[in-house]
Amino acid sequence: SMENHAQIMMEEAQAFAKQIEDDAVNLENKEAFLVEREKALLLRQAKIESKAKAFEDEQQLLSDRMSSLEAEETHIHNVQQQLLAMRDQQVETEQEQEVFALELNDREEQVIDREKRLRHAEFSLAGKQKEIEAKVIELDEREEELN
Repeated sequence: SMENHAQIMMEEAQAFAKQIEDDAVNLENKEAFLVEREKALLLRQAKIESKAKAFEDEQQLLSDRMSSLEAEETHIHNVQQQLLAMRDQQVETEQEQEVFALELNDREEQVIDREKRLRHAEFSLAGKQKEIEAKVIELDEREEELN
């Protein structure tokens, strides 16, 4: 009875000790699991941070590329403006050349008209000279007749 009681107490103490030991093993297992879980989460966090950094780098590259494209666009716009100005200047020059060509034609026509008038005047003078020469001859003949 006393022995039975001691035996029961001993068995209960052993059972309690076994329970504590099992609980300790469970806690160790849970701790190991949590440590592994923490490692996995840290690894995952590192991957996410790495991806975030890569994303930021890519955004910076895109931003730089956009700036470059805007600069190119500005350059193209400036070149287009220069080309338009050159074209306007060319049109203006062509118009000036046309005006000059018309003036040149007018002057050529004036020169041709003057040449025609000069020839006509020369012809007319030649005719009058012949008339005068004929009258001089006639006068000379009359003078001889009178003498």
